[in-house]
Amino acid sequence: MAPPGSYNWIVAHPSRPETEAMEVATFHEHRFAFFYWNRWRVENPTKPRPDLISLDWHRDLAAPDSYERGILRGLDLSNMTGTAVASWIELHPHDDGHVLAAAYLDLIGDVYVVQKHRDGPEPDLVDVKGQIHKVRCFASIDELLDKAKREGVENIYLDIDLDFFTESDDPNGGGEVRLLERESAREVIDPDGPLLSFAFPRLQGMTIALEPKFCGGLSNSHRLFGWVDNSLFDPGLGYPGCRWRHLL
Repeated sequence: MAPPGSYNWIVAHPSRPETEAMEVATFHEHRFAFFYWNRWRVENPTKPRPDLISLDWHRDLAAPDSYERGILRGLDLSNMTGTAVASWIELHPHDDGHVLAAAYLDLIGDVYVVQKHRDGPEPDLVDVKGQIHKVRCFASIDELLDKAKREGVENIYLDIDLDFFTESDDPNGGGEVRLLERESAREVIDPDGPLLSFAFPRLQGMTIALEPKFCGGLSNSHRLFGWVDNSLFDPGLGYPGCRWRHLL
């Protein structure tokens, strides 16, 4: 069982297509990423724990409060139905609690976020095992990559919220948004560009949040997804024989 409105596809690994496969998941509400990060860790317990690289308009870094930590500690992470329900109705309702909920349960390591909504510091998180997870926010992809390289990031989940490719005068995002120019967006998701050149060899899974509410509606969200899908895959996610475009 997966959260409602979510889809996942197995594709060849973008850097090791002959020997490895991985999963790409899409969903409407960003908090559903928690379900997939958990399932991938449960299904691949011997793989190195991945750090998270996320592109988002918002911070999405609300730390779980004492009530939410109790819920998280009580989860049976091997029960996919239970974690699907938890990601749907028990995580923070404003879609900004999934990242540090996952860090709290040690499903992900350190957190690196490029965000457009700057609203304060990003404190490190102590997880349920007493381990510290570094939380870093950046104004640009170049800043993130510089830090990730200097800190020796080796394994990642790549997470993209499509509202990253919008501009909004609303301090909370959404509303009357403007889409980036297509070429500006494609520079970010260019398989030969700096972000994906760094990410692909380290990739363990990829999540894409459609978030139509913050993209200016379904039409805009679908248009942005088309940009990402066409840049990365041929003939497209979900179509038989889908392949990474850069491997053709």
